[in-house]
Parts: sequence; structure tokens; C-alpha cells
Amino acid sequence: MKGGLLWKVLLIVGRLPVAAPVVIFCILSTRNPGLSGEFVEYVMIYSIFCWPTYAVGIVLIVLSMIVKSKHGS
Repeated sequence: MKGGLLWKVLLIVGRLPVAAPVVIFCILSTRNPGLSGEFVEYVMIYSIFCWPTYAVGIVLIVLSMIVKSKHGS
């Protein structure tokens, strides 16, 4: 039971760094409608400066797979 919940939490938290630039851009574009055509540029700049968050996300996703395989859930 504990392992089943742990791997799901790790997987969700591991996906957050990938979703963060999209959510942040959506919030910024609602406040400033002139940003609507600059999504790709924003994600590229975010990725250049915040690449360690992607590394942490990958590590958490791998950990979730390890926990899932050990607990067999």
C-alpha cells in the first residue's frame, strides 16, 4: 500500500518540471495578451535557464519506476 502511493506521488512530482513552463506561460499570457505568439521562445528560454529542473524530474520519474517494480503495484 505504501509503495503504491509512493510511486504515484514521485511520478506526479516528476512531471511537474515539464508542465511548469506551460502553466507559467498561460498565466503570463492572460496578464499580457501580447505574449500569445511567443510560446516556443518562452519554453526555450525557460529550458536553457532552468534545465536542472528537468534533470530532477527525470530522476524522480526513474525513482518512481524503481519503486513500482520493487513493490509490484
